[in-house]
Amino acid sequence: MAGGSRSGAREAVAAALATGYTVASAAQSHSVSESTVYRWLRDDPAFAARVAELRAEAVGSAVAFLGTASRKAADTLAGLLGADTPPGIRLQAARSILELALKGREVLEVEKRLAALERSRADDKATRRGA
Repeated sequence: MAGGSRSGAREAVAAALATGYTVASAAQSHSVSESTVYRWLRDDPAFAARVAELRAEAVGSAVAFLGTASRKAADTLAGLLGADTPPGIRLQAARSILELALKGREVLEVEKRLAALERSRADDKATRRGA
């Protein structure tokens, strides 16, 4: 494969892995050997980081969707009295959506705080090296 197409294959495989494909199916789907994908994951920190970055984006999108759905859940809670569906069933569904949205938000906040701590630690190490 030429460099450009190899780069395209790497990105496509990273996206496939990030969205739940197995190594075998990601490799096969993009005409790359499994051993190559395993080597990229093992030996190429930039590739592994890209997979992680794409996974985080996918999770972020899902959390954003849940945030939007939580508004609908709130509307459902408000409309329970006039609904054709039994209120207990609708209430449970609405609670589930709200709980998932809140959990997702907590995860994003923890990721944000962890990233800030990691940056701070890296800055501290750099300062110590320069001193």
